[in-house]
Amino acid sequence: MLLSSKSLGSTLSSIQRQAAPYIYSIFLIFGYIGCGLNIILLCCRRKFCTVTCCTYMVAASIAMLFNLSFGIGTMLCLFNSVNSSGIPPTFSRISAYLLQSTAMIYRWCLVAASFDRYTMTSTNVYLRNFTKMYIARRTIVVIVAVWIVLPIHNLIFNTANLNPNDFSHNIPVLYYHSIFSVTIGCILPASIMITCAFLTYHNLVLKQKRRQLMIPQQRGTNNDVCNRERKRDRQVLLLLIVQVVVFLITIIPWMCYQFYSALTLNIVNN
Repeated sequence: MLLSSKSLGSTLSSIQRQAAPYIYSIFLIFGYIGCGLNIILLCCRRKFCTVTCCTYMVAASIAMLFNLSFGIGTMLCLFNSVNSSGIPPTFSRISAYLLQSTAMIYRWCLVAASFDRYTMTSTNVYLRNFTKMYIARRTIVVIVAVWIVLPIHNLIFNTANLNPNDFSHNIPVLYYHSIFSVTIGCILPASIMITCAFLTYHNLVLKQKRRQLMIPQQRGTNNDVCNRERKRDRQVLLLLIVQVVVFLITIIPWMCYQFYSALTLNIVNN
């Protein structure tokens, strides 16, 4: 019975090792296609070029392309490598830094896009100033600059492959990295996105009620322009909602893993 269990375990492990490159390749292909279509759609259609929310989503898609290349692309190279067991510490540090940097840029660009949609529907004039294109470009530059600097600890400490022989010395680093990743990379952006979604919906409901109370507009060119703008805004909002939902679905397993890793550090150490 024990031998059969070991045999089954080794068989499943072998199947997993053989199937992993194909699964990662599928993820990489679909990721490239999705990000590429997103960039083409938002950059090539004139009605989206002047929408600040689309600018944030294009920046997020570009960051995700880099993240896919550094993450899944690197893993595929390691799968095909003859000697993948001995990963140089420098390579591991750079890889962890680039992965976290591009992932955070992607997430916080989506956060900015969600906040942009909320300010677009707000009645506050000062908040609506956030939807100007020059502010969107400056915000993207700030997001990129911040997330080039903040994950710098990955270059100092090998957070992807810490030395198990000196585990007690690395406990503070592991705790910091786990808390930093979960709080700044998961909980905070997800909370802001969900809050902005509810606030945007609330603003749209109020806007619709105000429109119903107003005197019906005269038919003409102005009315047609308003209808086209409302249709464009609905399309952008729908695209943003889909991206946020996909983000939340994909981030939950990773967030659970980070929580589990942080909670079991002392168990592993003992």
